[in-house]
Amino acid sequence: MNKIIVIKYFNKIRLKHKLNIINKKRKKSLIKNSLVREEDIKTLINVWTIFKKSNINNFNNYFNVCLYASLVNRDVFILWVKYTEETDPVTKGLFGRMLMMTIIEFLEDINGMLGKELSQELKRNSMSDLVGELNKINKKFSSIKKENNSTLRKIRNNASAHKTK
Repeated sequence: MNKIIVIKYFNKIRLKHKLNIINKKRKKSLIKNSLVREEDIKTLINVWTIFKKSNINNFNNYFNVCLYASLVNRDVFILWVKYTEETDPVTKGLFGRMLMMTIIEFLEDINGMLGKELSQELKRNSMSDLVGELNKINKKFSSIKKENNSTLRKIRNNASAHKTK
């Protein structure tokens, strides 16, 4: 009988140790991921600034979309991590609401940003071959929005001041 208790105790200790190792690796991965995202944003800003200083303005829509997508990507990543780590239900609701609002706003904005002006900019810059791919990406975002908009809004509304009755 005592042998079984001792074995269970050591298994519990082993499991805690494994979980600690997994959590440490997860935190390192999250930090590394965050640094890569920030470097991406800084690089985009630096390159766009160099273009502007050189009076090269024929890629403004392209840089705007890239920067916007990178910023939203970063925000979604941070909010998702905070949401999944949070144990307090009120704080978890706040992160969930902010996550839904960020995704909803992104889906509202991205189609316009990937539309006519960017297509024309690509054509003006002898990149017409990319317009078809851009249209496919735009249609995919439109489809994602159409398929998920009501669910996202329902989650947002039930977790916020816009509560439904």
